[in-house]
Amino acid sequence: MRTDYLIKTAFLLVLVQFLGAIRATAQCTVRASVQPVSCTGMDDGSISLQVKGTAPYKFEWSNGHTSQNITNLTIGTYQVKVTDSQGCVATTTAEVKSQTNISLSIITSNTSAAGVSDGKVTITVSGGKRPYTFSLTNTTDKRKVTAQKQAHGAFTNLPAGRYMIIVSDSQDCPVIKGVTIK
Repeated sequence: MRTDYLIKTAFLLVLVQFLGAIRATAQCTVRASVQPVSCTGMDDGSISLQVKGTAPYKFEWSNGHTSQNITNLTIGTYQVKVTDSQGCVATTTAEVKSQTNISLSIITSNTSAAGVSDGKVTITVSGGKRPYTFSLTNTTDKRKVTAQKQAHGAFTNLPAGRYMIIVSDSQDCPVIKGVTIK
């Protein structure tokens, strides 16, 4: 009888140690979900964390925040260190990008002669979200600025001068470039 008791006690001790070892090697993890900024230059990105471990958690972000989820972010890379109540530490890095990277290809044609308004600007867009809006403003004469706004990227019958091009996508993300027609 005493032998059975000792065997059962030894078995329970081994089981407790085994389960303790399993608990000690349990890992905490962190995974980030990123919401990109709507336009380059904006601060409306965010990062949400999914954490596994033993609550409560302590959060230490590279930008000084201490909450699980952070908002009002600009484009950039953010690191976070998460510590659970058992001292388990998990880290991750998340990159906030722009969901609309608008790129312009611009071709200009100079006027055929001085005083002739036959210059051209043709704009091709990649990236961003359709539809696009195109605006061309003559900035040569500050007293008389002419602007054209349209849904396509071809501007014709232009006099010589400096022009400001603004292209916006459906998210109202603008790209501004300057060109000169001679």
